[in-house]
Amino acid sequence: MRMEQVALSEQQREDQSIRRLALLIEYQGTAYAGSQLQANAPTVQGALEQALRNLTGESIRVALAGRTDAGVHARGQVAAFNTSSCLTLDTFARGTNALLPLDISVRAVADVPSQFDPRRHARSRLYRYTFHLGRQRPGLLRNFAWHPPATLDLAPMTEAARLLVGSHDFASFAQPSEARRRLTRRFVTRTDLRAKGELALFDIEAN
Repeated sequence: MRMEQVALSEQQREDQSIRRLALLIEYQGTAYAGSQLQANAPTVQGALEQALRNLTGESIRVALAGRTDAGVHARGQVAAFNTSSCLTLDTFARGTNALLPLDISVRAVADVPSQFDPRRHARSRLYRYTFHLGRQRPGLLRNFAWHPPATLDLAPMTEAARLLVGSHDFASFAQPSEARRRLTRRFVTRTDLRAKGELALFDIEAN
């Protein structure tokens, strides 16, 4: 999602006492139980809300464009929240980063319309899965790549990945209660599997 597509003009910002801001964030998810807030576990949302509370003195609730599980990283997660703070966008970025753990970073901040919902307004989501193909398990990449127990044959994997493109019902991947209340049919726009040195990168993008 490009935040400039929903950014407000200077006049629109002046007409509002409550601002809605969107953050473009990246994080290393190794130390977190996921992105979504949990009562008794460290999460990306929890760390972000705490940093924003310390910066603004307000009780901040953050909405995220997508949910990531424990140990999953993100390079382009979008978050949004309301605030009455008059801090500049640059101050929000610098101030929040100064208060966040080093494994979470705010890359950009933008004023957005009050109705902006990062989850509902996201046009697509892109996920990358990284496999380590070396004979021995990695050390430096242990938190960023999966080392499979057997050799991968990328040619048939590539052919199988092409079958994912198009409209499919993914209800079998959801909890039964979740599948009943949520739309489980999605359109996969592209898949890409390629080797890069000792790594194999699999990208999948869908709405």
